[in-house]
Amino acid sequence: MDALLRAAPRNLVLATVPSEVRRRLLAGAEFRDLHQGSMLTHGGEPVSDVIFPLSGVLTITWPTPLGQVIAHGIRGRESAVYGMAAVRADPRASSLVVEIPGRAIAVPLADFGATLDTSVELQRAVLAICSALLEDAEDTLVCSRYHTLPGRLASSLLLLDTHCGGEDIPMTHERIAAVIGTSRPLVSTELGHLQKRALVGLRRGSIEIREREALAKRACACRARATRLAAAYAAGHLHSYSSSPLL
Repeated sequence: MDALLRAAPRNLVLATVPSEVRRRLLAGAEFRDLHQGSMLTHGGEPVSDVIFPLSGVLTITWPTPLGQVIAHGIRGRESAVYGMAAVRADPRASSLVVEIPGRAIAVPLADFGATLDTSVELQRAVLAICSALLEDAEDTLVCSRYHTLPGRLASSLLLLDTHCGGEDIPMTHERIAAVIGTSRPLVSTELGHLQKRALVGLRRGSIEIREREALAKRACACRARATRLAAAYAAGHLHSYSSSPLL
């Protein structure tokens, strides 16, 4: 329990709620290692835990009627993944995939729901996260329809770089392509252009951001998400991440 309490503030949701709420949430919680490429949940199965990432990056994937799988929603330690399952008991169609390895705290859904019922602070934090995620979803829809691939790729790299704390991004071209909704060859070509301009360094299975400011100039307007996330990580709480008046 002590180790969980010490680690919990690395997650911005857990850092934002009062210490007594954290203690109630963590009473039955456990650490969970996030192994790259693994699925924490599978589509169609009931959700059993709410995942609070402490490091690493997760994406939510959805199947399409054509049999394709779309990765949407880059989630890191600013999130409480599947928190809304506490008020929606139906199985989710989505799956949760580890894109970048790390560690998380898994809180049993029943414990999360019981705490959510009685904690106004947790309710506000969850609603604020939902508000931010809806804003991101709206931005993503516009981005995928109207923004160019170079701009979308640059914005996604900035966001992933923020999640990684400036360390190399340990993702393949194929996974980057899945995250931004395009093909691997197109992503590889554009990354090659960025490498020639010395904005990124490419190694097998990883990408190094070398010139963040120059990359930001090539990014679409969605780069604001990376800026907002960086401010929240620096502040250590959700207030800088969500524009919701609830916080």
